[in-house]
Amino acid sequence: CHSLTPDEVIVGPSMAGIASRAGSRVPGQSAEEYIRESILNPEAPLVEGFPSGTMPQVWSAELSDEQLNQIVAYLLTLK
Repeated sequence: CHSLTPDEVIVGPSMAGIASRAGSRVPGQSAEEYIRESILNPEAPLVEGFPSGTMPQVWSAELSDEQLNQIVAYLLTLK
C-alpha cells in the first residue's frame, strides 16, 4: 500500500523519507509520536491529497505493543 520509492504512490503516500518528514507534520509532536499516531489513528494526521477511510483502522487491536514498536522503529530508519 505504501511505496519505499520517493514520490511513488501505490495507495497511500510513499514512506521514503518518513523519518525526516514526520517530526514537522504536527506541531509539538515528535517523529516517533506522529508515526505511532498515524498507525493507531490514521484519520488524525491525514496527509494532504489522500482521502480519509483508506487506511485500515484495525491496527490498535491487531498489533501487539512489541509489533507496533518494531514498525515505528523501522519507519524511523527511513530518512
